Order: sequence, then C-alpha cells, then structure tokens
Amino acid sequence: MPELLEVEAYRQLLLPTIGARILRVEADNLVCSGLPGRCPCEGQQILGIRRKGKLLLFDLADHVVGLHARMTGSVLLDGTSAFAKLRYAPTVSNEAFVRLRVHLEDGRVIALHDPRRLARVTLDPDEEALGPDATTVTTEILQRALEIGTHSKVALKARLLDQSRLSGLGNLLVDEICFQAHLDPARPAALLTDNELFTLIAQIGTTLRELGARGGSDTGALQDARHAGGCCPNCGVLLTRSTVGGRTTYACRNEQQ
Repeated sequence: MPELLEVEAYRQLLLPTIGARILRVEADNLVCSGLPGRCPCEGQQILGIRRKGKLLLFDLADHVVGLHARMTGSVLLDGTSAFAKLRYAPTVSNEAFVRLRVHLEDGRVIALHDPRRLARVTLDPDEEALGPDATTVTTEILQRALEIGTHSKVALKARLLDQSRLSGLGNLLVDEICFQAHLDPARPAALLTDNELFTLIAQIGTTLRELGARGGSDTGALQDARHAGGCCPNCGVLLTRSTVGGRTTYACRNEQQ
C-alpha cells in the first residue's frame, strides 16, 4: 500500500539518522537479494535520505541503497512507525516479520517490517528508470506521461500508475485524484482536453497536500466507499467496480466522465 505520501512519512521519520554510521546489517535473502554476504554498507555513514516516487533512498559514501516497501512493508525506527494506523499494513512490529535490521553505531535500529516479503532493498538502484516525481508535475510532464494528442488508447489510470512516466502515485491516490477531478479513470488518457489536463494537474497537487495533511493515501473522500455496495460520497449512486491498469478501481458513473 505505501504510496508517495507514506514513503515521504518514512523519510521524515528517518531524517534524524543522517550522520549516523551503520554498524551491522541483518537482511532477509529474498527482500535484500542484492546484498549477499557481508553488506557493503556496514561501516558507512548515512549522508542523506531522499525519496523518488515510492522509492526511499539512503545516500552513503560509496553506495545508494533503495528501499521499496511495496504492498505490506513499513519502516520503523527503534520500533516506532511514522503512522498510528495504516489501513492495509500493520504498524505494530511482529519480530517474525522484520526482514531488515540496520543497527547504527549509536544504538538505534532501522527496521523493515513486511509480513508478505514483497518489499525489496537494492544496492545502487536505477533511479533513471523512474519518471518525474508526482510532486513536481507540470503541464509538459503530464502531457508526456499521458501521451496527449496521440492515438494511444491506454487508460488514464494506467498511465498515472506507470512509474516510468510519473512516479509516486498508487492505486488509492489515482482513484481519489480521478474522482476529485471528475475524470473517468478508464477513458483514454491521450484524449484529455486542455481544460481537463489543467484540472488534473491541479487536482494531483491538491490531493497530495490534503491527504498528506490528513495522514496518508487511505484518507481520501472515496476511501470508505471502496467495497461492494459502496456509494458515491457526493451523489449517493452505487460506485462501479472494475479493473483498470491491472488494479481494482472504484468510480462514480455520474461524477466522472
């Protein structure tokens, strides 16, 4: 579930560790497949912590470590989460599900908790494979991402979920953005008008700010209706449930065109 907003909260949680030196790393071989044997990060200082899209990045002297929490991963610092509650992931650490422990010389511990072992930690990840971060979206960036003016029939939601085009947006954020922008997530992205494009750009920024202030990607107006029989919070019509871009999608046939 972690999307841009959750990963940014993890980055904020870990900012106080900048300057600390890594003493020891304990890693799950599947989650941390790129760190065989003695971890090359041991003995190195954390020089910075960044985020690009959903990827959390640790800048070290000789390497960059990328952490992608995926669906059920969460990051803890000394057992403390950035969230009091996450709808789709546990915030209370079960030791059996801790897949990575980074022991710092000052005694603090950074941990990755992931019941399903879907998270991935990579050494020197290809940051160029990710598109511009969704917080930096401009008209030009969105026109390229959506292939505006072409004959592409790819759905709007599929384009917004494509991390190589625009990074950071996940299933919950995209559904909320499309709902608030009154756009059908299944319509061809390339056919958006200029006015719809400007509305979408503005709504991406507004949704990220508002949901960030509320506490995460699962705090949108559409969220509590994301179930069988759920109704539009605006007009009360039964929401449609479909699969768009490979993800379960909820939309209002009255509000979204």
